Amino acid sequence: MSLHAKEASTHNTDMDNEPDRSLSSRDTSSTPSLAILCDTVLAGLGGLYVTTQSVIITAIAAGAVTLLALCVAVTRR
Repeated sequence: MSLHAKEASTHNTDMDNEPDRSLSSRDTSSTPSLAILCDTVLAGLGGLYVTTQSVIITAIAAGAVTLLALCVAVTRR
């Protein structure tokens, strides 16, 4: 450990006073944003169907959204 690193470790920083941003505290605050995201996706899929009048295209888009959601869920673990 160098002298500079030893000196830096003894100084107080603003990071010491910040609230805990652990995974559990982030999960509870992200619940409303998850609901907004789901509503937006459902509205987007509905709009896609109204625009294209194609069940196949809407089903493909829904599958792509589901796959993307699974990828995000796995990477956030």
